[in-house]
Amino acid sequence: MESVQKALWLMESRFRGEVSLDELSLVAGISRYHFAHVFARATGQSAMRYMRGRRLSEAARVLANGGPDILTVALDFGYGSHEAFTRAFRDQFGVTPNRFARNTISITSIWWRRSKWMIRSRPWRRRASSKAGGC
Repeated sequence: MESVQKALWLMESRFRGEVSLDELSLVAGISRYHFAHVFARATGQSAMRYMRGRRLSEAARVLANGGPDILTVALDFGYGSHEAFTRAFRDQFGVTPNRFARNTISITSIWWRRSKWMIRSRPWRRRASSKAGGC
């Protein structure tokens, strides 16, 4: 388990950049093959899937806090294009970064559940109730 913790430390310190499975296994002090299995057993996901989720969750936080345009965020978090970032973001959270950035939803939390990153959100604007007056 200590090997996974060492790898997680490296991943958290460099999640905006590229980290290879070879680097992670070197830091963990075990073979690449063994590391991949130990990490998946300990976290329930592959190391590269974990990195993708971390990048996207941080990108979501930047967008939620009024960050720069989506292309800038995509490039800052290691995506080569707006399209690749949008596809990954939508696959991860079920909503496009454009909709997310327009504040049509509000994040209350981001978490990992059943092999997928989840966003708990609530409508940004509440609908007025339309009860008819009278008996």
